[in-house]
Amino acid sequence: MKNSILAVLTALFTMTIIGICAEQHKILVGVCNSPKNAKEAGFDYVEMGASSIAKMSDADFEKLLQTVKETGIPVRTCNGFLPGTIKVTGPVINKTEQEEYVKKCFDRLNKLGVKFLVFGSGGARALPENFPREKGFEQIVDFCKRIGPLAREKDIMIVIEPLNSKECNFVNSGKEGLDIIEAVKDPNIELLLDLYHMAKDNESPDIVLKAGAHVKHVHIANPNGRKYPLAADEYDYKTFFDNLKKIGYTGGVSVEGGTKDFKNDGPKAAAFLKEQLQK
Repeated sequence: MKNSILAVLTALFTMTIIGICAEQHKILVGVCNSPKNAKEAGFDYVEMGASSIAKMSDADFEKLLQTVKETGIPVRTCNGFLPGTIKVTGPVINKTEQEEYVKKCFDRLNKLGVKFLVFGSGGARALPENFPREKGFEQIVDFCKRIGPLAREKDIMIVIEPLNSKECNFVNSGKEGLDIIEAVKDPNIELLLDLYHMAKDNESPDIVLKAGAHVKHVHIANPNGRKYPLAADEYDYKTFFDNLKKIGYTGGVSVEGGTKDFKNDGPKAAAFLKEQLQK
């Protein structure tokens, strides 16, 4: 009798552990929107704008903390790291100004519980006309080397986001992002892949396989109009999704696109992506 009870308890314990592990290692689906909207639509987390949070008054930031607490949905990720006024490339940069901003931003994001910070910031990193790309590369590597330890102190992962060439003239592919990461060699400086930007510049989904474990965050939109992804037949998502699974990706996939009807499209996008990514 005792052996039977022990066997049952062991089986239940094992099933519980397996369930917990599966939950911890699934691909999470989030959205760039408000905490309230994200929760009501069924997303796992919300992605918000870092520079907007950094420039809030203390009173407004406290209100945001309270809203997030009441909503109960994690602010796992922030985008919009640097405002265009804080340049990281070009003939005139101010390292003191950069680091003062970064420290304030990281401190607030840490209080929100943010774990991933997207380094797109096209305005901040765009190269002036005729400015040497080699010099811009050196500058962005130096910036990342300086902020990596600061991010580590606040338990934040910086993910470099390649932007399509019509939005920014520097770091336009996953390969260029990887070149920076390999030059920086900091465990808190990794890569984001955005399906919309990849499609705009015809970058192959095979970059997912090449980047492998460096991929720590993903953005997604239907490349046909940069809209919410709603169905498998609207675009060929399959290869991209399959490649994420092949590398054992277990991070977040954030919807970053437009919709005129979030009440309808939000839940549809959340359900579609979970069905495709969490099965």
